[in-house]
Amino acid sequence: MVNIPNEIISLEQQLVDGNELDLDEIYLLLYDFQSTTNSIYQSYLKQLKFDKRYPDLCEIPFLPISFYKYYAIKSGKWEEELIFKSSSTTGKGRSKHYLKSENLYKAVSKNIFETLFGSLSQYKFAALLPGYLERGESSLVYMVNSFMDAGRFKNSGFFLDQYKKLKDWIEADTSQEVILFGVPFAFIKCFNEIGAQQWNHVRIIETGGMKGQSKEMTKAELHEFINDTFQPKSVMSEYGMTELLSQAYSVNNFSFQQPQTMSIFIRELNDPFSEPIIHRPGTLNIFDIANIYTCSFIETEDLALQNAIGEFEILGRIDNRELRGCNLLAL
Repeated sequence: MVNIPNEIISLEQQLVDGNELDLDEIYLLLYDFQSTTNSIYQSYLKQLKFDKRYPDLCEIPFLPISFYKYYAIKSGKWEEELIFKSSSTTGKGRSKHYLKSENLYKAVSKNIFETLFGSLSQYKFAALLPGYLERGESSLVYMVNSFMDAGRFKNSGFFLDQYKKLKDWIEADTSQEVILFGVPFAFIKCFNEIGAQQWNHVRIIETGGMKGQSKEMTKAELHEFINDTFQPKSVMSEYGMTELLSQAYSVNNFSFQQPQTMSIFIRELNDPFSEPIIHRPGTLNIFDIANIYTCSFIETEDLALQNAIGEFEILGRIDNRELRGCNLLAL
């Protein structure tokens, strides 16, 4: 086993406690730790001939997210407490994210949520996450379940395709605000079964994902459909993935706000090492501080656009993006 540096242990505690973070110090700490103890990331940097000791954050090569499909991404040596697996809707294999600490993930996701929406204890939670539930080992299901456990309303739950049961549950007590997480196609199926509703005490958070299950909609079309169909208190979006321990939420529009544990960079579509760009579509790169023990520097396969105040919009997926990274690394 490799001893974990005290500075890394201290950073983990700061994340659990939800303390303010100093990005300039943290990215160098994580880069030094991960580039020397993560064999996959270390080999990737070597293939790129990148050996700067104190690089700027925007200079650091970000690991292609597809590596999580083929390798166990770990910084240091430790036994995992949990493994998250992706849904693999593309049929190209499931990514695996090994977690050294379940508590770290619970704390980070809780802190991000409560910063935006207030205490978990003030909400009842429900979820329409078919596909994720059926495949198992989903980070999204785990997160929502942890929110339910942390709340004070113990009758929260997952409803799979039980739309009539969900309707009865929501309408049984309209005095208590509800957070309803769900994938887009589940809301369409819900409408087809129970029709239009007036759920004025419900905040709906759509999670994207599970494409190919129904007719594709733009984000604006989806939110308009949900608003018109269910008349909720609000409609929001959540952005997260198996390979990240942080999440981002859109609250008042279609753009996601960066939590303090996440910094994003948009790079030119055909140049993964370009200078960050704004106001133009490009590849989304994410620095996730919470990925302490895996890799914090992740090049996603998402096409995104960043505005001047740091919010970002997801425009879609980039076809065949994984081919670029995995061909660079032969171990």
